[in-house]
Amino acid sequence: ITIVNLPSSGSHGNHFGEIANNGVITGRVWLDADNNGAQQPGETGIAGVVVDLTGTDQAGLPVALSTTTDANGNYRFEALAPGNYTVTERSQPAGTLDGRTLAGTGGGTASVAGSSPSRITNITLGQAQTAADNNFGEIPPASLTGTVYADNNNNGRIDTGETGLSGVAVTLTGTDDTGAVVSLTGNTTASGGYTFADLRPGTYTVSEPAQPGGTVNGITTPGSLGGTATTVDVLPSAISGIVLAPGASSTGNNFGEIGSSPDL
Repeated sequence: ITIVNLPSSGSHGNHFGEIANNGVITGRVWLDADNNGAQQPGETGIAGVVVDLTGTDQAGLPVALSTTTDANGNYRFEALAPGNYTVTERSQPAGTLDGRTLAGTGGGTASVAGSSPSRITNITLGQAQTAADNNFGEIPPASLTGTVYADNNNNGRIDTGETGLSGVAVTLTGTDDTGAVVSLTGNTTASGGYTFADLRPGTYTVSEPAQPGGTVNGITTPGSLGGTATTVDVLPSAISGIVLAPGASSTGNNFGEIGSSPDL
């Protein structure tokens, strides 16, 4: 406060108002096994996740802080001035996929599932206010496996002595829970097995785009989570309508090939 030509009577009431830095932003990171956005009994917090806080306080000063979730998956930022803030999960916790991110009591806009990094923007923090429940739900990845094999007796089962076919291309297509289109391709291993891992929940089709050399199409068998297999007279062979929940594992999606077909 600069006073020019101070009168003889003095200058009174030159006050300095201060804003208490006692705002709080809290939340948790947890394994949302059913992907419903609510922490249910048995769904545990994820420890050791780095969460960043950025934004601008009421005075226009930038804020940049970081913390790590505790043993129960909780995080907390204290001594905050009123302002507008963003909390960001710096990286995806190991062994998980991005689930539902939820804005808390301070409002804000949460990123959609499948985003990287996950964040909540425009959290408005008032004087001495606590913005709680800014939460990050993570989901366990699903998988789909099977075998391409020489079904010599054409009974739809892998019997003793029936070997897998290596190097066979297998494709996975479908739509995940975010509405994203999925299209993946892999090849069978030396034992004839194939694996599609780290899948989001969704509905999928696995197919064999080309008939392995020296074989004719045999019995295609849906796996442990069901699905609809094409018949032996339909090419390419495929199993459709495989529904994967979070963390689900669909095994035994097998393609039988007849490797010793008769000649005439």
